[in-house]
Amino acid sequence: MYRRALLGLLSGIAIVSSANAADIYAPAAGGGYKDGPVAVYSWTGIYAGVQGGGMWGTQTQSAHGSNLDINVDGGVVGGQLGAQYQFYNNLVLGVDFAGQGSFADGSAPCPNHSYSCDAKIRADIQIVGRAGYALGNFLPYFKGGYADTSMRSTATPLYAGFNESHDHSGWVIGGGLDYAVTPSIVLGVDYSHIEADSVTYSDGIAGAVRNVDATLDTVTARLSYKFTPAAAPLK
Repeated sequence: MYRRALLGLLSGIAIVSSANAADIYAPAAGGGYKDGPVAVYSWTGIYAGVQGGGMWGTQTQSAHGSNLDINVDGGVVGGQLGAQYQFYNNLVLGVDFAGQGSFADGSAPCPNHSYSCDAKIRADIQIVGRAGYALGNFLPYFKGGYADTSMRSTATPLYAGFNESHDHSGWVIGGGLDYAVTPSIVLGVDYSHIEADSVTYSDGIAGAVRNVDATLDTVTARLSYKFTPAAAPLK
């Protein structure tokens, strides 16, 4: 489902680009390109915006010499804040901070099949570096950095001591594509692969513990407002 949404968004961006290309790059009426410098889009600046999409992945619980994998999926919604600089060779480097609330959850039979083990991803924070290459109003990029994921582990029916929430440090890599619809409005699609480190949870039995980690993926659509001038003369 998320892959189909991603392809649909990319197709929409391409259609908008084709429809606006003539207006963005055409010379003013009554003159030619030689009459003055041509303005080209610059990705240098600070931006902020909102995002939403989907998350899927697996939470793994390890205890008593065995592993339990719980598949999770659901929606995410949040926002982003970043800054970047475009060099003369069209290389764009920047930093991006993103925070998402998550509705991804799932369940699987516990080793004791009288219970269902439940997992929920509650939130995710990313602080990443980005590297891209400017293609006019398009900016494809790669990213990588730090991720902090908040997870919850419970059992149904409720089992004493088996109901905990923890933040998991980890790392994230990914990439995406931004498109400048106007000098200030930027649409984008972003993919993240998150590896959440293992954290020790209680096992509901005195002295017993389990280790919980997760592998997660997200795809989000992003809408950003760019605060600085977006065009510079082409020399």
